Order: sequence, then C-alpha cells, then structure tokens
Amino acid sequence: MEKNYDNVKAAVQKFGIKYPVILDSDHGTWNAYGNQYWPRFYLMDTQGYIRYDHIGEGGYNQTEKAIQSLVTERAALMGAKEINFNAKPITVIKQGSLQYVDLRQSTTPEIYIGYDTARAPLGNPEGFKPDHTVSYSIQSNTNFKPDVVYLQGNWKNNPDNMELQNDTGRILLTYYAKAVNIIAGGKGGGVVSNDVGAGAVAASTAKTPNKSLGVDLSQDGSFRIDGQRLYNLSIHNNYAVHNIVIDIKGKGFQFYTFTFG
Repeated sequence: MEKNYDNVKAAVQKFGIKYPVILDSDHGTWNAYGNQYWPRFYLMDTQGYIRYDHIGEGGYNQTEKAIQSLVTERAALMGAKEINFNAKPITVIKQGSLQYVDLRQSTTPEIYIGYDTARAPLGNPEGFKPDHTVSYSIQSNTNFKPDVVYLQGNWKNNPDNMELQNDTGRILLTYYAKAVNIIAGGKGGGVVSNDVGAGAVAASTAKTPNKSLGVDLSQDGSFRIDGQRLYNLSIHNNYAVHNIVIDIKGKGFQFYTFTFG
C-alpha cells in the first residue's frame, strides 16, 4: 500500500509533513545499498559519506545524538558559532499510561500477510496460494501457535495482502505485546474480541465483550475501513500473551500487516 502514490500523498497531507518524502517503489535505492533490512537508518554527512548506520527499531536516543553531531559539524563548516537543539516541550507519556510503550520489551515482531511479503506461514494448513482464492477454516481442536495468523472465510491471496471474497470472515492471532494494530484497506470493517477463552477462539459464533478497546474502535468493539491505514485495535494494561479475534464484515476487506507496541 505504501507503493501507491495517492496513499502516501494522503498520509503526508494528513500528518502535515513538510519535508520531502521520497518513494522507492522499484527498490532502486534499496538495491543500490545492498539493503536486506527494514527499517534501516543511514545518516550521511555533507560530503555524502555514510557516518551512521542502524538496523531495525530502537536506538532512538543514539540516532538523535548522531543527527545532532552531524548538524553541529555542518554548522561549523558553514561558520556558525552557536547552535541550539532545544526543542519545544512535548507531551510526556507517563509509564503507567495505557499509551506508554516500553521499548525494552521483546514484543511479537511485525507480521506481514501476502504471499510475496510474508515472513512466516499461515497457521491454516492450506497455506498461501499465490493469486488464488482459498477457503480457509479454523477447526475447534486447532493448537494455536503464537505469532501466527489464522484465517476463516474465502480469501484472495494477493502479493502484499489477503482480500476477503465473501461477506464474512475471521482473523485470529495470539501475540505478546501491550497493543496491537492492523494495517488494512479496501471495504467493510470488523468487530474485535480480546482475550477470549481457548475454546471460544475458534467458535464461529463467539461473542465476547471487548476488554481493551483500541483507539479506532467504537464502544461495541467495531471499526470501519475509511482508507488504507493503520487501525489500533487493542490497548491492554500490561505486556503479556494476548489473543485477538477479528470478525470481518464486508467483501473486499484487505489485510496487510499486524504491528505491535
């Protein structure tokens, strides 16, 4: 979805981003650097030399210091005698807040769905079938594995997403984190149930009150697709093993990725 110019343009406008945003949809820059990781941060000096290289999430304080060092170096080369990094006060999220993210936690890694982007197989025995519509089912005796997605319903296997082909479907996941988000698009919406019992997880008619409403959910645990973007589905009060059941309603629902906080 990030390869779509209109999607990126809409996000830039929504968040008021003023600096240049470059699309590398054909991986020209990616391949030129021989990159094999995402995300990856390169910092270059005024002469174009790579002075800092960080792989993956985290290390934000170290990256900030490297940025400030290079900015100071450039300012000195330009004859500046003073430079101030004092920024405007920002909102501090307290550690006890539901929105607080502890970067020391080893949460479930991002889960990509789509036969060309997936890092792990589906939990369903049918697996991925490139460019085919597959009828997936979740059996009541399934031994659910953590960090693995299970699907129910008829889903079209696209390169970077799974697209629901009938009116109802289901997504199920057990994960370790405090919060879970889904990157989705297309049409329709869903109803979220959190931390249901093991027996009810696979039951096709399970209805369980949502105990940890995400910011994109209504009070009844539902959400509607209003564009290709990230939707926060759950915020728990602790880092622990949780499970989520998403009952999808609407043909054309597209599911790309799970992310965690």
